[in-house]
Amino acid sequence: MKDTAQQEALFDQTLAALGIEPTAHDRQRLWTSYLKQQELAAAWTGRLDPAAEPALEFRATGESP
Repeated sequence: MKDTAQQEALFDQTLAALGIEPTAHDRQRLWTSYLKQQELAAAWTGRLDPAAEPALEFRATGESP
């Protein structure tokens, strides 16, 4: 497993900046979830064909839906 100390420090800073002070158990759960999300994102990078994704067109009309 690669060293994630710097990434973990940035994660802690982000939590603090958001005003989130989780308990040790919750913090570990958040960190584990974050690592899993990063792992999944890295695995899918390059595997998705943007041309196969449906295109969405956004228009600003000034009208409420």
